[in-house]
Amino acid sequence: MKILYLSQKELVLIELNFFEVLEISNIKISFESYYFNKYVHSERDINQKILRHVDGAVKIYLKAHYEQRQHSSLPNHDSYKKIKLWRIDGDIDIKVWIELISLFFKGNEMILEYFNPVEFEKRFDLRIRDFKTWKSQQTDII
Repeated sequence: MKILYLSQKELVLIELNFFEVLEISNIKISFESYYFNKYVHSERDINQKILRHVDGAVKIYLKAHYEQRQHSSLPNHDSYKKIKLWRIDGDIDIKVWIELISLFFKGNEMILEYFNPVEFEKRFDLRIRDFKTWKSQQTDII
Protein backbone atom coordinates (compact mmCIF):
# COMPACT_ATOMS: atom_id res chain seq x y z
CA MET A 1 0.00 0.00 0.00
CA LYS A 2 1.30 3.46 -0.85
CA ILE A 3 0.51 6.37 1.46
CA LEU A 4 1.11 10.07 0.81
CA TYR A 5 1.37 12.41 3.78
CA LEU A 6 2.53 15.97 4.46
CA SER A 7 5.69 16.11 6.56
CA GLN A 8 7.16 19.54 7.37
CA LYS A 9 5.63 21.12 4.25
CA GLU A 10 6.62 18.37 1.81
CA LEU A 11 4.78 15.39 0.43
CA VAL A 12 6.31 12.06 1.39
CA LEU A 13 5.48 8.73 -0.22
CA ILE A 14 5.53 5.73 2.10
CA GLU A 15 5.15 2.16 0.87
CA LEU A 16 3.96 -0.23 3.53
CA ASN A 17 3.43 -3.95 3.80
CA PHE A 18 0.90 -5.06 6.38
CA PHE A 19 1.05 -8.31 8.33
CA GLU A 20 -1.96 -9.55 10.27
CA VAL A 21 -2.62 -12.73 12.23
CA LEU A 22 -5.99 -13.57 13.76
CA GLU A 23 -6.48 -16.57 15.98
CA ILE A 24 -9.69 -18.46 15.22
CA SER A 25 -10.65 -20.36 18.35
CA ASN A 26 -12.72 -23.50 18.59
CA ILE A 27 -16.44 -22.72 18.31
CA LYS A 28 -17.08 -25.11 21.22
CA ILE A 29 -14.96 -23.00 23.61
CA SER A 30 -16.49 -19.70 24.70
CA PHE A 31 -16.75 -17.55 27.80
CA GLU A 32 -20.44 -17.10 28.53
CA SER A 33 -21.69 -15.63 25.23
CA TYR A 34 -18.30 -14.35 24.02
CA TYR A 35 -15.38 -15.62 21.95
CA PHE A 36 -11.92 -14.09 22.49
CA ASN A 37 -9.34 -14.24 19.69
CA LYS A 38 -5.82 -12.84 19.74
CA TYR A 39 -4.90 -10.50 16.89
CA VAL A 40 -1.57 -9.03 15.73
CA HIS A 41 -1.09 -6.21 13.26
CA SER A 42 2.29 -5.06 11.93
CA GLU A 43 3.64 -2.58 9.38
CA ARG A 44 6.88 -2.73 7.39
CA ASP A 45 8.21 0.37 5.62
CA ILE A 46 9.42 -0.98 2.28
CA ASN A 47 11.59 2.03 1.39
CA GLN A 48 13.39 2.22 4.74
CA LYS A 49 13.45 -1.59 5.08
CA ILE A 50 12.29 -1.52 8.71
CA LEU A 51 9.48 -2.98 10.76
CA ARG A 52 7.96 0.23 12.07
CA HIS A 53 4.93 -0.93 14.05
CA VAL A 54 3.49 -3.98 15.79
CA ASP A 55 0.53 -4.30 18.13
CA GLY A 56 -1.37 -7.06 19.85
CA ALA A 57 -5.07 -7.01 20.57
CA VAL A 58 -8.01 -9.22 21.36
CA LYS A 59 -11.07 -9.34 19.15
CA ILE A 60 -14.25 -10.17 21.04
CA TYR A 61 -17.15 -11.73 19.16
CA LEU A 62 -20.68 -12.43 20.36
CA LYS A 63 -21.79 -16.03 19.94
CA ALA A 64 -24.37 -14.92 17.38
CA HIS A 65 -21.64 -13.51 15.10
CA TYR A 66 -18.86 -16.02 15.66
CA GLU A 67 -20.01 -18.90 13.49
CA GLN A 68 -20.28 -16.47 10.57
CA ARG A 69 -16.74 -15.22 11.35
CA GLN A 70 -15.29 -18.71 11.04
CA HIS A 71 -16.46 -18.86 7.43
CA SER A 72 -15.37 -15.36 6.38
CA SER A 73 -11.92 -13.93 5.70
CA LEU A 74 -13.18 -10.33 5.95
CA PRO A 75 -15.47 -9.97 8.96
CA ASN A 76 -17.97 -7.18 9.31
CA HIS A 77 -16.44 -4.62 11.72
CA ASP A 78 -19.76 -4.45 13.57
CA SER A 79 -19.45 -8.14 14.47
CA TYR A 80 -16.63 -7.67 17.03
CA LYS A 81 -14.98 -5.28 19.46
CA LYS A 82 -11.21 -4.88 19.43
CA ILE A 83 -9.20 -4.12 22.56
CA LYS A 84 -5.55 -3.21 21.99
CA LEU A 85 -3.33 -4.78 24.63
CA TRP A 86 0.08 -3.48 23.56
CA ARG A 87 1.77 -1.43 20.84
CA ILE A 88 5.38 -0.78 19.77
CA ASP A 89 6.49 1.82 17.22
CA GLY A 90 9.97 2.46 15.84
CA ASP A 91 12.69 0.45 14.14
CA ILE A 92 11.88 -3.04 15.46
CA ASP A 93 14.53 -5.74 15.14
CA ILE A 94 13.20 -8.76 13.20
CA LYS A 95 14.27 -11.22 15.93
CA VAL A 96 12.49 -9.16 18.59
CA TRP A 97 9.42 -8.92 16.35
CA ILE A 98 9.30 -12.72 15.89
CA GLU A 99 9.75 -13.30 19.62
CA LEU A 100 7.00 -10.81 20.53
CA ILE A 101 4.50 -12.41 18.20
CA SER A 102 5.50 -15.93 19.26
CA LEU A 103 5.12 -15.06 22.95
CA PHE A 104 1.78 -13.34 22.35
CA PHE A 105 0.46 -16.50 20.71
CA LYS A 106 2.09 -18.71 23.36
CA GLY A 107 0.61 -22.16 23.22
CA ASN A 108 0.25 -21.94 19.44
CA GLU A 109 3.46 -23.56 18.20
CA MET A 110 2.46 -22.95 14.56
CA ILE A 111 3.60 -19.31 14.92
CA LEU A 112 7.17 -20.40 15.68
CA GLU A 113 7.01 -23.04 12.94
CA TYR A 114 6.02 -20.34 10.42
CA PHE A 115 8.81 -17.91 11.38
CA ASN A 116 11.61 -20.31 12.25
CA PRO A 117 11.17 -23.97 11.19
CA VAL A 118 14.66 -24.94 12.46
CA GLU A 119 13.96 -23.62 15.99
CA PHE A 120 10.51 -25.23 15.89
CA GLU A 121 12.07 -28.61 15.05
CA LYS A 122 14.66 -28.19 17.82
CA ARG A 123 12.03 -27.38 20.48
CA PHE A 124 9.21 -29.71 19.46
CA ASP A 125 10.71 -32.65 17.56
CA LEU A 126 10.52 -35.20 20.39
CA ARG A 127 7.09 -33.97 21.41
CA ILE A 128 5.82 -34.56 17.86
CA ARG A 129 7.63 -37.86 17.17
CA ASP A 130 7.16 -39.53 20.55
CA PHE A 131 4.67 -37.76 22.78
CA LYS A 132 4.71 -40.45 25.51
CA THR A 133 8.49 -40.15 25.97
CA TRP A 134 8.31 -36.36 25.93
CA LYS A 135 5.48 -36.36 28.48
CA SER A 136 7.42 -38.68 30.79
CA GLN A 137 10.34 -36.21 30.76
CA GLN A 138 8.20 -33.27 31.90
CA THR A 139 8.61 -32.27 35.53
CA ASP A 140 6.03 -29.47 35.61
CA ILE A 141 2.78 -30.23 37.41
CA ILE A 142 -0.05 -28.18 35.98
